[in-house]
Amino acid sequence: MIICKLEEYLDKVKKTKYWLSKNTGISQNSIGKLVANKTTSINFDVLSKIIETCEKVDPNVKITDIIDYIEDENINKNEKVEE
Repeated sequence: MIICKLEEYLDKVKKTKYWLSKNTGISQNSIGKLVANKTTSINFDVLSKIIETCEKVDPNVKITDIIDYIEDENINKNEKVEE
């Protein structure tokens, strides 16, 4: 499962969701959904805008500061994947 760690990151760099919205052009509603992990997808352009904007205050920002993968315990690891 993919989770968004954007709120924790913004807290770390002392920036707000409003700041991010204003500087990326992404609506506050969309930023809010990302922060609350209430979205099921993210456009690469949106992710790029977030990273590029965050680089202005933290040149060392990485995508893993914003999103992360957590293994879903409900997935059967022994189940074969079709080829």
